[in-house]
Amino acid sequence: MRHLTVRTVLAGLATTLATAVLCLPGSPASAAVPGLDLTFDQLTLTTGSTPVAQEVRLRGDQGASARNVVLTFNTADLDGVATIVPDVVLGGWWGCDDAGTLITCAWTRTGPYSFNGYSDPLFDLIVTPAADAAPGAGGTLAYTVTADGSTAGGTSRISVSEGVDLAIPDTGDVTGTVPRGGTFQAAVGVSNPGTRTVHGTVLVLDLSAGLRLAGNHSNCHVPADDSFPYAYCEFDQDVLPGAVHRTWVPLGVDSSVRAPSTIYSSLNWYTPVDWTVTRSRWGGADATFVPGTGAVLSLAGAPASTVERAQTDTVWADTTHNLVIRVTGSNPVNFAAVGASVPGTIGVPHEIQVGLRNAGSVRYDSADGELGLYADVRFPSGVTVTAADENCEPVAPGEYRCVHPESRFPAGAQQLFGFELVIDVPTTDVPGTVTMLSLKVADGDAADDVAEIRFL
Repeated sequence: MRHLTVRTVLAGLATTLATAVLCLPGSPASAAVPGLDLTFDQLTLTTGSTPVAQEVRLRGDQGASARNVVLTFNTADLDGVATIVPDVVLGGWWGCDDAGTLITCAWTRTGPYSFNGYSDPLFDLIVTPAADAAPGAGGTLAYTVTADGSTAGGTSRISVSEGVDLAIPDTGDVTGTVPRGGTFQAAVGVSNPGTRTVHGTVLVLDLSAGLRLAGNHSNCHVPADDSFPYAYCEFDQDVLPGAVHRTWVPLGVDSSVRAPSTIYSSLNWYTPVDWTVTRSRWGGADATFVPGTGAVLSLAGAPASTVERAQTDTVWADTTHNLVIRVTGSNPVNFAAVGASVPGTIGVPHEIQVGLRNAGSVRYDSADGELGLYADVRFPSGVTVTAADENCEPVAPGEYRCVHPESRFPAGAQQLFGFELVIDVPTTDVPGTVTMLSLKVADGDAADDVAEIRFL
């Protein structure tokens, strides 16, 4: 049986979902062949530290292959910053030559290299900071890939910073109870269990669905759009060794949030250097943020920074506040089934779309990537399905279960599933049905959970 392409309709506008967005760090150049890309993340080293292993990743469209694959790494700009040595033992099938400032690695197998549509790790580059590299030193690693004549490449920043240690003073969750549309103050803290003063910190909020950074603090920044769902506050204050400082972050919950419900998110502490690198790795290097215009949000009792110094946190496992927000009120979701009408012509193919609609005012998002929404589609006897949507599977003769494939379902949006069918005998008196099924959240209106497929 053929499978049809899924279509999503947002607020009445139909768009075909064809590809997923892959966010890559650094500054990748355009590839001559679509899908070909080489990646090496930006990297921050600690002064006087041991070598760091970081993987090289190669991507190409699924099904593509190439016999002559050559990678180059130009380290000329890293003199006095770091040295780089390829560790091809991990890859096993690559051979590398180091000629001064140019490292060349080639695919050594007799068969072609096969791409699978993912960014695959090939081998590690072992990066060691130069012995005399001072905090703030940095340079650019330029890299290219050629595959049977097609070329792609990019650059990554390699920098050296002073090692420091940030941590949260409390390990429990940061909790709050707020009515939908309301605000509350999240009490958070930062400490310095290390031996060096930390000159400046950044607190980053993961903007889970319906959560926003409230207030209007001039050192806090909110995203200009939803393409990079993080907000952050910069604290130009020192955290001395052994010190603990606290602040109260104003958070808001949108009125469109499902209620009652629970929002899970996080607040994370970074050094300024680490936040810059993390933004790049998460695909937000070019994201636009809007600062507030009001008073500065401060760390209570922390002195103002008088030194600007490149620093990196050497222990990342203890810098995250888990955030649990209980939203009160009544604002249930309402998912509706979407039916269709079919001309009653016998013996010819008919294409229809049926599915689900978010008929309420609540934007429904899933924290684990699955909405748990299904459409059970049943066709009457006398109808033969010749092709079904790729998100639908047969569960019985003439019956299909279709799964919503996305992790969000905005208010007013539809998720439609395509079918191709042939009417074998007249069925005008017996309609098919589409039944909405929600496994994770209770639906607020059962009256629109079933729709008909009518044969005219």
